[in-house]
Amino acid sequence: MTEQFLWKTPDVAQYLGIPLSSVYKMTGRKSRIRLPHIRIAGKVRFRKDDIDRWLEQFAVTNHSMLPESSAGKDQEACGRSLQ
Repeated sequence: MTEQFLWKTPDVAQYLGIPLSSVYKMTGRKSRIRLPHIRIAGKVRFRKDDIDRWLEQFAVTNHSMLPESSAGKDQEACGRSLQ
């Protein structure tokens, strides 16, 4: 089993490249777009795996429109740019 660390709010803001205030808003109970989070003794914490799965829900792709051979090249290029 992989050991997971809990992220604090500034860690998530930096990872997503958004303002800290946006992360706080996205953890509010009435927020329209909610980040997956855990509340421990009133503190908000995050798991990287949860954030990554949440991001996948918002991914927009058009791989189905590309020819088979170029779709693989596009996926490889995207994989390199994200790492």
